Amino acid sequence: MKERGFAQILILILLLVGIGTGVYLVQQKTNLFSKAATTSTITQDTGVTADSSQVATTSSNTNKEKGKKLSVTVETRFYANVKNQLKAGDFLSMPSVRQSSDTPMTSDNWKFKQAVTALNSVEDSEIGFQKGIFLSAVADVQSLINDLPSSVDWVFYNMEPGMTPLTDLNDPVSSVKKFASIVHNSGRKMGFAPPRSYIDKNQGTAQMSDIINSVDLVYYQGQLLLPTMSEEEFVKTVKEKYNYVKGVSPNTQFHLQLWLGRQTPDQMTKVFNRSDKYFDNAVIGTHSDLEGILQVLPQLKWR
Repeated sequence: MKERGFAQILILILLLVGIGTGVYLVQQKTNLFSKAATTSTITQDTGVTADSSQVATTSSNTNKEKGKKLSVTVETRFYANVKNQLKAGDFLSMPSVRQSSDTPMTSDNWKFKQAVTALNSVEDSEIGFQKGIFLSAVADVQSLINDLPSSVDWVFYNMEPGMTPLTDLNDPVSSVKKFASIVHNSGRKMGFAPPRSYIDKNQGTAQMSDIINSVDLVYYQGQLLLPTMSEEEFVKTVKEKYNYVKGVSPNTQFHLQLWLGRQTPDQMTKVFNRSDKYFDNAVIGTHSDLEGILQVLPQLKWR
């Protein structure tokens, strides 16, 4: 009887140990699967292990980029030939810059008359095009602002040696702010179009930040830079400049200009397509190459 009682107690103890061990193993297996599933999901979404805030940020940035609407700029003189390939929000611009830095632009100058005539040829009822004109001196915008067609939305400050007076060039921040004030007071937006080297040399300075915060748009003239480097290096450079401008003022547009003759239509198309995350507007620069424009426009994959 004593032996039977001892055996029963032993069996009971072994049973309890077995149950406890089973519960422990099941719990460990569940935890293991749970961790493995979490790691797999994060790796699949992001390619690297990241916490939930990183995943949310990545998703937010991707959606923001997908929602960005890009536009193109062509000179208004080509409007009749390209209008079927333009879309709402595209820019139509005309130059009216000084022939020399010390010769003021006037309302009876042939370049100004040509610009106004071209801009007026586009009916105001056309599908949401944005019209702009380029001037190259503070004195010129002061004297001509009331002579611009009411349909002109933008006035661009083409601040470059040879067409801009030294009084402007010697104090660029003050000049840009004066130009912008005149344009904004007329109910229009203002764009800044300096030589590319000016942006490169002054990037990160308080002076450049003041300018970016004063304007609605910055031109980056890449036509002379592209031939000096590979397309991959050029796209990296454009990305850096775009991020810099947006870092100073997220609402300031960044327009990337290339130029037919400096670039072939195929090269221009390829670069605009490769760098489409790093500009708001692709400027197809030319005063005469209609055929080149007609080759570029239909090949832009983001249109």
